[in-house]
Amino acid sequence: MIAFYPSISADGAEDGVMVLRSSLLSRSQMEDAWACALANERLLAENAEGREAVLSSLIA
Repeated sequence: MIAFYPSISADGAEDGVMVLRSSLLSRSQMEDAWACALANERLLAENAEGREAVLSSLIA
């Protein structure tokens, strides 16, 4: 089980499906929190790609 938000836990199933559970949040709130987490992951990946491009141009 992974706790990625204070009141949400995620259980990863063997087939790659992730089950979200919360006793405090509504389904809509959980969907919003999940969307936010995914957006943050995309931003982190884009920032890493940008840093790599800048470093590559400085080295070249």
